[in-house]
Amino acid sequence: MRVLSIALAMTLYGVISAASAQQALTGKYSGHLEVTPPGMASPVRVALELNIAAVNGNTVTGTLLRHARVCGGTQPITGTLNGEKLRVATAKTESQVLGCQMAFDLTITGAKLIGVTGTGSPIEFTK
Repeated sequence: MRVLSIALAMTLYGVISAASAQQALTGKYSGHLEVTPPGMASPVRVALELNIAAVNGNTVTGTLLRHARVCGGTQPITGTLNGEKLRVATAKTESQVLGCQMAFDLTITGAKLIGVTGTGSPIEFTK
């Protein structure tokens, strides 16, 4: 009976810990990319705001705001959470034809999300 109680307590602790981690992930994160637009010689800094609105199980939803003339504005994001690994991408829209879709492979490190874009550029978001 005691072993069963301990196993149940450990299971509940794991469920509560996972729920707390998911809830802690929600919020707004800021970051930036250095990109060189076609026809320009030097890179331009593009500010990004990643807003993780909800985490349900391993599904993540929210928005990405890009402060840029080309591909600027807010796009919905969806993604998956697997432990400390987070993969998110903007939804496919008409602007995807212009190469505006973005994806990120990130690792949760405290209040930071650190990783790479879908094209391999380093990215860091801070809450």
